[in-house]
Amino acid sequence: MSVMTMNPTLTPTRRRTLEVIRKYMAEHGLPPTLDEIGMEIGTKKAAVREQALILEQLGYLTYARRRARGIRLAQGPCPCCGRQS
Repeated sequence: MSVMTMNPTLTPTRRRTLEVIRKYMAEHGLPPTLDEIGMEIGTKKAAVREQALILEQLGYLTYARRRARGIRLAQGPCPCCGRQS
């Protein structure tokens, strides 16, 4: 069963955004900025902010607005891939 079958609300862009955040945190020990996410996925900061807000509403992460590196992954297994946070 594919990830999209398991969770139809997770678009490819949202899934890629989560992957970038998870990878960056594993490599650097802190969350990426919106600009860093945007550079990695090839989009602008405003589009990343929009995706972060949607992912927060869906329960994948928390996003502290107006704060650099204010993204935190939700606790527990990742709904998109099953890995533990």
